[in-house]
Amino acid sequence: MTRATPPLEQQNGRVVWVDFCRVLTAFYVIIRHSDRAWDSLYLFDKFNYHSLVFIFFFLSGYFARPKSGAWLDWKRAWMLARPWLLWGTVGLCVLLPYYHHEALARGDFGSLSFASLARGMGLTDWNYFAAYNVPLWYLRTLIVLALFAPLLGRLSSKWLVILICGACAVHNLTYYPDALQPDWMPFRTYESVLAAGVFALGMLVRRHADMRRFTAFMEQAAWAPILVSLAVFYMVYEWQYDPAASCALIALGGLSVMSTSILAARHLPRFAARVAAYGPAAFLVFVVHYIVQQPVKEQLIACFGEPVPQIITILTPIAAMAFCLLLYRGIARFLPQYLELLCLVKKRA
Repeated sequence: MTRATPPLEQQNGRVVWVDFCRVLTAFYVIIRHSDRAWDSLYLFDKFNYHSLVFIFFFLSGYFARPKSGAWLDWKRAWMLARPWLLWGTVGLCVLLPYYHHEALARGDFGSLSFASLARGMGLTDWNYFAAYNVPLWYLRTLIVLALFAPLLGRLSSKWLVILICGACAVHNLTYYPDALQPDWMPFRTYESVLAAGVFALGMLVRRHADMRRFTAFMEQAAWAPILVSLAVFYMVYEWQYDPAASCALIALGGLSVMSTSILAARHLPRFAARVAAYGPAAFLVFVVHYIVQQPVKEQLIACFGEPVPQIITILTPIAAMAFCLLLYRGIARFLPQYLELLCLVKKRA
């Protein structure tokens, strides 16, 4: 008797491994923004973080549905712009006063200047350390990609491949040189360029493989990228190489995480289904956790000094993830009419 394979889709039509991957991605991003319990985790979470962030762009490109005959998708862009404006404003209201409370108490309101607000929204100053709400670069970039998705959809596969290769080349060439990233450029410009290539890659893959074919293809060699990633990570750690500087390593990390999600869906179906149930909450986790986590991290340092006790650094990302998931459940239960605005999730009919 042959063993029945777990279903690819849940009753609501969502793909289990994709939602599992979204939840796993969101949790790793939280870990990336947390204090680390061990120094050796720095490269580990950085390797996963930069790979996993681009999984969002790949999936967004894969599931993009550009309208035929259109050149720009203003409706989709506006749908994404609303939560960007909302959560950006919330982030500024929370983090700006928190980081500049001493200056504000003295009557110095320079932190509330237009330039400072633009920086906080990720519109200027590419430097990570000058941003107040780091995840906004992801949403800002996704708005632009959604707007131009119909135009990308008109490109032939050949031109999509050229766009993908060009985006990878620009990222690799501009990752290190500060001279190529002046402060007036939008935050994380070099990663936004790569995101455009990854988004185009998702659209290209969709042209040649629907979800079932793509999943079957990935499942055939699911262990390969995982094993290669483990071997490469050891070398990266020993050589102290920044994995975010290489598009090849970013792609390898993304493949390993997608493979892990597919294997979980196939061999641990009940566990995967329970985790995947929170897949729609991944967007909310991504944009909200930083607003909550940064003040908590600073308070932990103030209370315990540095380094913060390891048990606290382990529990902090778990607590942040739990808070965001509870917030999502609360919105879904008590404010379902605002799900699309707050969480980019369409309410059920």
